[in-house]
Amino acid sequence: MNFRLAKYLAVTAVLLILFIDGTAPAPECVVPTPPLHGAVTCGVAEGAQKYCSISCDDRYDFAHEPADTYRCDWNAMWYPAEDLPWPDCSRFHRPGRARQKNELYYYSGPCTFNVEEIKRDFLRLYATLGNCSAGIRCGITDIRVSCLSGIWTDEEERNAPNLVSCPADTRITVNSTDGGLLDWTDPEFRFQPSNELANHECSANKGDAAPIGTRNVLCWAEGFADGTTCDFDIVIEAPECVVPAPPLNGAVACGVAEAGAQKYCSISCNDRYDFAHEPADTYRCDWNAVWYPAEDLPWPDCSGSYRPGRARQKNELCYFSGLCAFNEEDIKRDLQRLYATLGDCSAGIRCGIADLEVTCGMSTDEDEDECTLQTNNCDEHATCTNTPGSYTCACLEGFSGDGYTCTAERDCDSRRAKLVVWPDSATHQYLIENAKSKRNIWIGLSDRGQEGEFVWSNGDSLGSFHHWKGHNFPRAHCVAMMKRRGTYVLGVKLCAANCNYFCQRISYRPERARQKNELYYYGGTCAFNEEDIKRNLLLLYTSLGDCSAGIGCGVTDIVVTCHSGMSTDEEDVDECATGTDNCHEDASCTDTDGSFTCTCNDGYTGNGLLCGQ
Repeated sequence: MNFRLAKYLAVTAVLLILFIDGTAPAPECVVPTPPLHGAVTCGVAEGAQKYCSISCDDRYDFAHEPADTYRCDWNAMWYPAEDLPWPDCSRFHRPGRARQKNELYYYSGPCTFNVEEIKRDFLRLYATLGNCSAGIRCGITDIRVSCLSGIWTDEEERNAPNLVSCPADTRITVNSTDGGLLDWTDPEFRFQPSNELANHECSANKGDAAPIGTRNVLCWAEGFADGTTCDFDIVIEAPECVVPAPPLNGAVACGVAEAGAQKYCSISCNDRYDFAHEPADTYRCDWNAVWYPAEDLPWPDCSGSYRPGRARQKNELCYFSGLCAFNEEDIKRDLQRLYATLGDCSAGIRCGIADLEVTCGMSTDEDEDECTLQTNNCDEHATCTNTPGSYTCACLEGFSGDGYTCTAERDCDSRRAKLVVWPDSATHQYLIENAKSKRNIWIGLSDRGQEGEFVWSNGDSLGSFHHWKGHNFPRAHCVAMMKRRGTYVLGVKLCAANCNYFCQRISYRPERARQKNELYYYGGTCAFNEEDIKRNLLLLYTSLGDCSAGIGCGVTDIVVTCHSGMSTDEEDVDECATGTDNCHEDASCTDTDGSFTCTCNDGYTGNGLLCGQ
C-alpha cells in the first residue's frame, strides 16, 4: 500500500467515526421569533433536530390557524414551510367564540409565569400527535419556552386602546329599490404607549345588504366593548330626482309609487287657466334619476287662457279651484285618483302611492287680490298686503303678533280693560313680582299721540315715577317692562313687536284727573238730573260758541236721553254686584254713591287694584 492511499483511508475512517459517534455539528436550526402575546416551545425529538409548537395567552387567539407542530430537520429545513412565519396572537378572544386550536395551545396569565404549564401542554401535545405509546416524556427532550420580549406582556393590566380615527357618515348611491351593500373606512384604535394597532369589531359587517335609508354602525376595539366607541351613519340612497319647477299658475304633485318609480308626479292648473299644450298624464323618475317621458319635459305651464264652455287640455283631475296654497289636499287627492285610474291598481284611491307633496307655481298679474276680496285670514287689527300668489299680514301699531293673530291691546279691550298702568312704586313692585321672569312685557304707555310725550292708557301723563332704558325716541313707540340685572326697567320698542303683557280694568276714582271738565259730568242718576245736564250743555255751548249773551242764545229744543239698562230711578249702579269694577281678584269691592272702593284682602298688600303677597 502506497503512502497516498494509506493517508486517504485514514482520513475516511476518522470521518466515519465522527459521523457514527454523532459528534460532528449539524447546520443550526434558527427558531423564529415567538408570536405576539404568545410563546414558542421547542424540544429535541426523534428524527428532528427541533420539534416546536406555538401557544397564546388565553385572552387572545391566533391571527389565523397555525400548524399543529413545526419541525426542523438535520439540514436546518423547517416544515411545514408554507405555514412560516407562524401567526402571532393578535386577535382578542371573546367568551363563547370558537378558538383556532384546542386547549393545549393556550395558557392563562403572563407567559413568564406559566413556563412549566406551557412545557406540560407541549409534552401532552407531542404524545397526542406523535408515535409514542409510553409516558408523556417519550422521545422528546431539552424542552425550552421562549416568551416574546420587548413587547407588552401581562405582568401589568393593559389599558383600553385610544380611538385615533372614526369614519365620517358615508353616503352610498344605489340604482335599485333593493338597497345596497354596506361599506366604510375602517376606524383605527391604538394601544399606548406602544402605538400598536388594535383589532376592532362593529355592529354590522362590510358587505351586509341594507335597504334604502340610514343605518347606524357602532365600532369598538376588540375585547374592549365597554371602552371608547366610534359611531357613524351609512346612508343608502338613490340618485336624487330633481323635480322641475312647478308650472306658472299651477302646481306639481309628487309621490312615491310602488310601480318601480322613485318619483311619480302630475301637474295641474288653476281652473281659471289651461295648459299651454297638452301634458303627459304623469311623469316618472326612475332609480337612475332619469325622467320619463323625456320628450314631454320641461312640462308645460298653465299660461293658456280658459273660457267657460271651451274644451280643456286634460280632465278634471288636472285642475283645482282657487289658490294652490289653499287647495293642496284637493290636489293630493286628485293625484291619488289619477294613479288609481292609470295604474295597475284595483283597490282604493290610496293604493301604491305615498309621501305626497305639492309645490305651487307662481301666478301671473291676474292673481287674485286676497286683501281686496277679503279672502285673507289677517287679524282685524292687521294690514293685508297682496303679493304674487299670496299676501302678507302685519299688526297695526299698538298690537303685537304675526299679523294673523294680534294681541295685547286687542285682548285687553275684549276684557273691558286697558294695558296696565302703574301710578306708584307699590304697583311697580307688584308687577315685577308677578312678571314670572318674562323678558319683555307691554304696559299701557306710548307716545303715539305726540312724539316724545308718553301717556298712560287711561289718559294720565307719565308723571314723575319712571325707570327708562335709554332716552332716544326717533319715532312713535310703545313701552315695555324690560328685564335688566334682576329687575325691570321701562324701555321703548316698536309697537308691532311681540311681547307679553298685563291688562287692567280702568274706571274713575275720585283722586284721579278727569278726561274732561266738570260740564261733562253730573251727580247721581241720569233720569233725576236731566235739567242739570241741559244746563251744562247750554254752558258748554256758550263756552265753545260765538255767543256772548245769556245762556239761552243759539240752542233750543234740548232733549236728554239716558242710557237704558245702566241705572234706575231708585238706585245707583252697583259696580261690585255687576262686575264692572276693576278691583284685583285678591281684593274686596265696596260700592259707594256713584263709584266704589277696592281693599286688598288679609294677607295681601297693594292699592286694591293690584294686590300681592
